[in-house]
Parts: sequence; structure tokens; C-alpha cells
Amino acid sequence: HTSTQNKIRKRASKKESNSLNDQRTTTITENVQNKPEINTKATCAEIFTNANNLFNEFINELDNLCANWKELPIEQLLNIFPDIGSVETDMKILKEFLQADVLPYLHIIFKFWKNRKYLHDVSFGFNDLHERFHISSNTDLKKIFFDLIEINNKTISSECYDKYQRYIITIENVYSTNILNLCAELNVSKELIHFLDNLTTTDADNLLEAVNDWDETLISTESVIDFVKLKTFFTHAYTSIEEIHSYKTELLFQDVAQCFDIIFKDDDFKNVIGLFETCSQSVAGIKHLYLELTNKEQSKRRCIMDIMSHSLLHFIKNPSSECLFDV
Repeated sequence: HTSTQNKIRKRASKKESNSLNDQRTTTITENVQNKPEINTKATCAEIFTNANNLFNEFINELDNLCANWKELPIEQLLNIFPDIGSVETDMKILKEFLQADVLPYLHIIFKFWKNRKYLHDVSFGFNDLHERFHISSNTDLKKIFFDLIEINNKTISSECYDKYQRYIITIENVYSTNILNLCAELNVSKELIHFLDNLTTTDADNLLEAVNDWDETLISTESVIDFVKLKTFFTHAYTSIEEIHSYKTELLFQDVAQCFDIIFKDDDFKNVIGLFETCSQSVAGIKHLYLELTNKEQSKRRCIMDIMSHSLLHFIKNPSSECLFDV
């Protein structure tokens, strides 16, 4: 029966493949028939003239960009420089056709667009820290991050420049790279962070004890050690922040950042940012291990309670028996 099903699947697959090939052949034939004829009899002079005209049109586009960039939406800049990954190289090649005083502004705008995913993660991660530690709202930081999130390809270029430049001056140049990366990871690694939040220090210790008896094909010892290290990192940070909270009624973002920065200097945690990615990849296996341990602990407790409910304990003091402990 299984063999028959496999044959049917193969036939269906082959039939579908043939059908697709027929469609592709038809499409290619139609495209060839509809393709405009290319003038292969053009002289070299005509080809060079056309190329020169095209180049002049492109230079006019660059002139318009330099003259009116403040009023142009970002999407028009991207039409001229569509490959954001190589935009720096492209601008170097075209440097002599771009106004020198405009280049710094274009660099900032393209830098934002290239890094916008990371900047969004930093912004959302900041909001997470803000809510987690009840950070004071009496600053412009929240608005600066909100402004970054609002920028899209329809945003006017000068507005993008102003908002991103403000972020660079107020945040990027003030706080450490570790703090910004931490904010980004809080948004990227939400599942991991949520699990860590619900894990107690005792749970983390139990994971370390149990991992030696666990199947290495499901979760490695190194993964659990990294996971526990990340939990310890947050435990230290929360303890430091709570200590500040005990004598300071209103926490500022720099207070929280300073606590994390101090811990980042510890040799055990100086590379902790890299653990977010590795732990996120193994979080499913660690959850499974945790549930197995939890079920075993619950089972043990039930057995103990069952034994205790049907047992009587008697304590007898024997005055003739003495024990000496050399401490």
C-alpha cells in the first residue's frame, strides 16, 4: 500500500513537473516573440552617443539630488542608489559628480537606512527596559527612539537626517555599544528573555546539575552553561538596579545603563552579548530539559507527600548516646 502511494506521488510530481516545463516553454516563446527587435546595425558613433546621453541624464539626476535632497523623500535617493550595501563605494566612484557639502548628509541618511532594522530593535528594546525598570519619562529619549521607528521610505530626507543625527548625538555617542546591543537583543530574543524572567536561581542550578545526565544530542552541556551564565548576568544587574531603587525614587536610563556597564566589565560577562544568539537557538531544548526536571521534582514531591500521609514519625532521645563534632 505504501509502495503504491509512493508511485502515485512520483507520477503526480512528474506530471506537475512536465506541466510546469510546458508553461515555462510557452512563456519563453511568448517573451521571445514579444521582445522588441534590437538595432544591431547601429554604428559605433551612435552607440557612444546613446551612452553619452544616458550618462548626461544620470549626471542631471545627481545634480537634482544635490540641489534638492532636503525636499526629496528617501525613496528617490534609493532610486539613484538602489544597492544600499554598496552605496558607500558607489558614492566614492561618483564623488566628483556630487557636491562636497552634500556628501556628509547623504552618508548619514544612507547609514540610517542600512542599519534601520538594528535601530528599530534598539528602540523597541529601550522601551522594554523603560517598562521593566519603571525608568523616568522626564527625558527626550523615548521620543528620540519613537522618531526613529517612524522613519520610512516616504519620509523627507532632511527629516530623516535631523532625527537620526539627534539619535547619534544623544544616544549613540553617549552610551556604550554593549548597552545598545543589549537593547537590540531584548527585542530580538523575546522568547529567550521571557523564559529567563520566569526561571529562578534554583531552577538554573538544577539545570546545571542535571545536564551531565542529559542526552548531548538534544542539548549540549555548553549550551546549558551559557544559558545559566546569561541568567546570572541578569540576576546581578537586577540586584544592582534594585539597590539604586532603594534610595532613589526615580530611575534614569543612565542609572540602568551604568549598572549593566559595570557588569559588562567583569571577565565572566564581557562577551555575554554573543550568548543571546546561541541561547536563542537552543532555548527549545533547554525548555524541554526544564520541563523534564520540573515533572521529576513534582513526581518526587507527590511520592514524599504520599509516604508522609500514610506514615508516623517518632523521635526518641537517647541520653546515653553522645556525639562529638570537630568543627
